[in-house]
Amino acid sequence: MTPIKLEQADIDVALESLPAHFSQAHRMLQYLSTNPNAVTVDVNRECAIGNLSDVARKANPYLIKHGLFISCQRPPVHIKNRFNEASNMFLWGVFQIPGEAANDDLHGANTNGGQSGK
Repeated sequence: MTPIKLEQADIDVALESLPAHFSQAHRMLQYLSTNPNAVTVDVNRECAIGNLSDVARKANPYLIKHGLFISCQRPPVHIKNRFNEASNMFLWGVFQIPGEAANDDLHGANTNGGQSGK
């Protein structure tokens, strides 16, 4: 999957869905919306977040309502650390849920017109 850039209007709508007190998620969403494929260390530093995965996991139930989620993926080539060793850095971004996945039963909606299994 490829992370997407969001227009400011779409960012604002998604930000409004996050709880007001969840400032780490607000910073993370704002940053990743305009910086797709951001390296872990850059997101840590720019957003002042230690545990990116935890923030993403807690923010995603709010964002999924808009067909979005925050995630990371391994880079095609390992990112080297300052010692020229392969690091465990990932590429972070905001992703759009493909197709009708946002409306399936995992997310509280039935996609077969209300017919459960019929």
